[in-house]
Amino acid sequence: MFQITKRFRNFLNQQPELAKQCNAAYEGLMAENVTPLVTLLQDFFRQAPARAVKDCNEAALRTALTAFWSNPAGKCLPELSLLVDPCAAHGEGRSGFLDLFLPDWSSAPCIELKNIPLETLWRGENKHKELYSDVPLEGLREELKEETEEQLLERKVFYGKKECSVKDVKTEAFEQITGYLNVMKNGVARADLPGVYDHRVQQTEEECKLVGYVVILLGGTRALGWRVATEQTKFTLHVKAEAKDDFFIP
Repeated sequence: MFQITKRFRNFLNQQPELAKQCNAAYEGLMAENVTPLVTLLQDFFRQAPARAVKDCNEAALRTALTAFWSNPAGKCLPELSLLVDPCAAHGEGRSGFLDLFLPDWSSAPCIELKNIPLETLWRGENKHKELYSDVPLEGLREELKEETEEQLLERKVFYGKKECSVKDVKTEAFEQITGYLNVMKNGVARADLPGVYDHRVQQTEEECKLVGYVVILLGGTRALGWRVATEQTKFTLHVKAEAKDDFFIP
C-alpha cells in the first residue's frame, strides 16, 4: 500500500493539473459538494485503456483515492473499522468497514464506494457470451459516455454473485452508508455500544457533522455520486498523533 501511494504521489508531482483536481475534489467534499470528485474519477480513469479497467475493483478505486489524498498524512483514512453489532459473532455482522473517512473538525465526509468493472457491465448485456477481445469493451465505453444517469442506473450487471441493476447497487450502498453513520454517531465504540473501533482515531468533545456519500464508478468511464445523509455529533473524530506514523512514506 505504501509503495503504491508513493508512486501516486510522485506521479502527482509531475501532473499539476491532476493535483489541482484532487485538491478540488477534497475541498468539494468539505463543502458538501460531490461533483468535483465525480469529475476527477471520470477524467482519471478514462485515460486508461479498456484492458486496464475491465476488472478494476473497489480496492483499486479506494487505493487511488487514498493516494490522491495522502498529503498530509492522515488526511484520508481507508477502511475505517466499525463495531456494528456488539452482540453478533465475528463474520456475522459484528464489524463493518467504511471505505473512506476524511477527518475534519467541522464537517467530516464518510464515503461508501462501489466500483462496477467494465466487463461486469458488458456481461449484464451479453451474459455468458465469449469475450475474445477488448474491442466490444471500448464500444461499451463510448455508449456509457453518452448515457443519462437514469439510463446508467437501469443497466443490468452481474455484481458479486447475483444479477441486478446499477440502481440496486445504489440502493444497497445508500443503506450501507446510512447504517454506518448511525453507528459512527455514537463515537468510539464501547463493549456494549456500537461505534468506531479503529486504533487510528480518537474523539474530542467538540461538535462535528458526519456527511455520508455514495460514489459509484462504472466501467472506468462514468461516475455517479450522491450526498446521502448527515449526522450531527457532539464530538470530533481525528487521527491520533502517533498513528500518523502509519502513513509515513520515505
